[in-house]
Amino acid sequence: SAKTLAKSSASGPKFNPRLIASIRSEDYATLFKKNSEANAKVGEARSQMFQMASKMTDSLAHKIGERNKAATELETKMDTLAKTMEAERKKLLAMLQDEQ
Repeated sequence: SAKTLAKSSASGPKFNPRLIASIRSEDYATLFKKNSEANAKVGEARSQMFQMASKMTDSLAHKIGERNKAATELETKMDTLAKTMEAERKKLLAMLQDEQ
C-alpha cells in the first residue's frame, strides 16, 4: 500500500519522490499506463529501425553483388585482351623471323 511504501522510503532505500506522490494521489495507474505506452513506442521504433537497417543491408549486398559481377566481367575481358595481345606478339615475331 501507499503507507507501507512511504514508511519503507523513510527507513530503507530511497524511492523517487514523484512515484511516492503519484501513489498517494492514486495516479499510479495513469503513470503506469503512460510508461507502458512509452515502452511500446520505443519497441515499435526499434522494430522500425531494425527493418530499415535490414533493407539497407540487403540493398548494399545487392550493390556489392552487382559490382563483383562487373569486376569479374572486366577481369575476363582483360584476360582475353592479354591473350590476344600475346598471340599477336607471337605472330609478329614469327613474321619477323620469316623475313630474315
